[in-house]
Amino acid sequence: ALPVPPAGGLEAHTIHFGEDAMLSCQLPYDLQTLKAKCEAGEQFTLSNLTDGYIGRFGDSYGSNAADWVELAKGSAGDPSWDDDELTCSGLVVGADFEFFHAAFGAAVDLQRQIVGARLSFRTASWRYASAPRQIFTVTASFVDVPTGAAAQFVPPAPGLFAPIPDDAFFPFAVGPTARTSTGGSTGARRRAR
Repeated sequence: ALPVPPAGGLEAHTIHFGEDAMLSCQLPYDLQTLKAKCEAGEQFTLSNLTDGYIGRFGDSYGSNAADWVELAKGSAGDPSWDDDELTCSGLVVGADFEFFHAAFGAAVDLQRQIVGARLSFRTASWRYASAPRQIFTVTASFVDVPTGAAAQFVPPAPGLFAPIPDDAFFPFAVGPTARTSTGGSTGARRRAR
């Protein structure tokens, strides 16, 4: 589960494994706050959403490093302020989490685990208006990483009888290459004379 912490009285949400989600809110900013943050190169709330690691199984132990996957975190960049237009360009307006998961374990009891995670930021230009409210959006998506179907070998079914060697009836010929004679054996003809 990915907890989205409440800020400024906002409601907290938990995102469960495998459930894609989109959450958004509107936050007010006055002209002085927007300009000060933009000129200082500061991003707003969404650029500090996570510590940088995601639990591989959801109930990972803090002491076992193998239970954690590092979050690949994109750069939000620095915003810039335009006094003439009252516009902050490069402002973070959204964060997109992608969780890559794959199956592992015995074929009869496959488990899902997170094998990678990425956080990217969406930026936009925001122009100050008399009643400014900025919409922030957070999305979470779960991407299945195919590991390939398990190779399953099924041997051919055994025959009803064991195979018979080609020379089992030697000196008699068996099969399509056997020669047939209509006159009987040559030894039998000689004795008859």
